Amino acid sequence: MTFLKNLLRFYACLFHALFVAIAGGMAVMLLASGPQTLNFYLLPWQGRALIYGLIAMALVGALVLLLAVRGKAQMLFLVWSLLLLMLVVRYFFFTQFGFTPGTGEFKFALCFVVAAMVAVLGAGMSSARDYR
Repeated sequence: MTFLKNLLRFYACLFHALFVAIAGGMAVMLLASGPQTLNFYLLPWQGRALIYGLIAMALVGALVLLLAVRGKAQMLFLVWSLLLLMLVVRYFFFTQFGFTPGTGEFKFALCFVVAAMVAVLGAGMSSARDYR
């Protein structure tokens, strides 16, 4: 059981580390590209606000991940994981995002949602003493 707990915990940390890297990379790319008309429905912002939102999410995500890896703020890590799961579900199923039939996009979306759910499960995998 300890192995599974540690594996899920590692997966959650890896999932969130990738999110932080991608959000930070997108922010840097958008800052370097000048004026843009990017529509990224994962976040509720557009234009310059989207860039600053991505920067803020990358910084907050990195801080939460660092605290979680060090064994601090485990409840915050769980809440952060739930927030990202909600953003992913919102992006794929409650925005203007559309699935093209026959391309496997819907299957990819379901896999991504399941991956985020497993990350939430892994974020919740810590002993009761970690929450004190």
